[in-house]
Amino acid sequence: MLPESPELQTVLALLVVAAAAAWLLWRVFSKSGGGGCASGECASLSPDVKALQRRLKRRGS
Repeated sequence: MLPESPELQTVLALLVVAAAAAWLLWRVFSKSGGGGCASGECASLSPDVKALQRRLKRRGS
């Protein structure tokens, strides 16, 4: 298939590492608001609790 030279293997390994690092950085920086229950996006919160959080947020600002 591909020639098995050490230089080619090194370049391919570096490309894989660079792609993985770029993907991880994209995932970290693409999230707005952090997600999770702290931002009100938790599925286990009832609509009443979410409404209370919104009211408290408006009152604080």
